[in-house]
Amino acid sequence: MYFRRGLWVCCHVVYSIFMAVGNIWTHVNKFVERHIYATTLENEMLYVSKCAEHFNKTPQHIVLLLGNETISYKDLANIILWCVAAGISFVTLYDHDGHLQQNQDELYQAVKTRSKLCVGRIIWGRNKTLNGLGVENGVQNGGYEAITTSQ
Repeated sequence: MYFRRGLWVCCHVVYSIFMAVGNIWTHVNKFVERHIYATTLENEMLYVSKCAEHFNKTPQHIVLLLGNETISYKDLANIILWCVAAGISFVTLYDHDGHLQQNQDELYQAVKTRSKLCVGRIIWGRNKTLNGLGVENGVQNGGYEAITTSQ
């Protein structure tokens, strides 16, 4: 009887040690991924700009049509900033429900919080001027446009 109880306690101790080591290993891996291999937006933009140097042609205008899903302003901000890094001059965002037009400030704030460096390089809205020149794509269909400069 004492032998079984002792064996049972030993099994629990070994199992507890195994689980503790596994938890420590998991936390160490998460720490390493978060702090050493962290992908920041600046690294992503640098990667996109280096890849764009190898393109034969770079599009000047990209249009994103949004579906019925909930809009992720963080993801849209990333796409806009990647377009800035690639040297794409015009990004038009369109959703048929008009949520983007109603929440322009939220998208602007998402871009601003993601990268303060690029906010000055983006002109929001349509029929704006870019470096003193009139810029218009001629489409008046309710879309929302972010004009990026390639400077």
